[in-house]
Amino acid sequence: MPADDGPDLAQVVVLGGLGVLAGGSVLVLATGAVAGVLFGGGVPSLGLSEASDVLVALPGVLSDPRLAWPVGARGVLPGRLAFLISFALVLVVAVLFVVAGVLLVSRVKQGRRRRDEAVALPGRLRRGPRARKRLGPESTAFATRRDTNDLVVTGPSQGRVILGHCYGRLIATEREHSVLVVGATRSGKTTGYAIPALLDWDGPAIVLSAKTDLLHATIAARRSRGKVKLYDPTKVSGLPGDGWSPLAGSTNWRGAVRAANAMSKVSGTTTGLGGASNHWERVAAQLLAPMLLAASKGGQDMGDVVRWVMTKELDEVRSLLQLLGADGEVALTSLQSYLDLEPRARDSSFSTARTVLDAYEDPDTVEASRSWDITPDWLL
Repeated sequence: MPADDGPDLAQVVVLGGLGVLAGGSVLVLATGAVAGVLFGGGVPSLGLSEASDVLVALPGVLSDPRLAWPVGARGVLPGRLAFLISFALVLVVAVLFVVAGVLLVSRVKQGRRRRDEAVALPGRLRRGPRARKRLGPESTAFATRRDTNDLVVTGPSQGRVILGHCYGRLIATEREHSVLVVGATRSGKTTGYAIPALLDWDGPAIVLSAKTDLLHATIAARRSRGKVKLYDPTKVSGLPGDGWSPLAGSTNWRGAVRAANAMSKVSGTTTGLGGASNHWERVAAQLLAPMLLAASKGGQDMGDVVRWVMTKELDEVRSLLQLLGADGEVALTSLQSYLDLEPRARDSSFSTARTVLDAYEDPDTVEASRSWDITPDWLL
């Protein structure tokens, strides 16, 4: 048996002809009804089967279209000009309906296509059935208007970050949700998102920026709501700054170890060393911790810590630690373990510690570390 390749040409022609006949019959009915109501004596009595006869006869009597209608219906119909006007009106309405239908279908298809894409609104990942079928169960899709209902706000809301407008409504993150904004340089991340978000946010904020535009655009508004501290050791902002130092959290051995570990990790001095990076991070931290404790309790500053590391003269450090009781004894033991290393290993340890302190070789940074205005207690 031959394969079924679909309808043949004869079927297509027959179906097309029937479609044209049905459409033309409806157009005849509508034109006669409009002409009779607007210009004649009312709607002519005409069935759908009779409308096809009218459609066939109409081309031969265009000078007087009434003659195509049954005799009983001609009395309520107007003349040729009124028929043409009525036909134009019906045709315009029909075209408008077709255009509206095409636009509606196009919009529906576009919405389905966008929902199928693996893109998601921040904080609201939706996986529609179409996306799951085509992209897999872990795919994401554009949020629909209904999906964003829980994100709608009327204005700044406590504990929620404003995201912008979606489907004509203001939306914000859900409570305690993070937002990641990714964009090219000069794409408006600061002016279009960071500044408005910081101005709307009514809670505490720790703001880091390598440029001053975010600071100058928001500091006045933030100060009107509470205390603001500015750490600007290089004085690029032109505004009075506040001091900060790792020594503020190094007033005991535990705090000194934490501060040294944090400084070593964030300094980036061991980046690229592969598996050895963890070792050198620990080396730098364990060597610096006793010095941070000695400087914090002995009234020194980060400039002194840099000097101790650069000169490797640690008699002052030992003297200060000997005055600190149990914490000092532990710190002395840790320090001595490095001093007892063979010379090459000891020099490597001091070199690593010095790279961790690179920022404090700048006099302005040292100056900013002499006052402890920004402390963990103040932040919390």
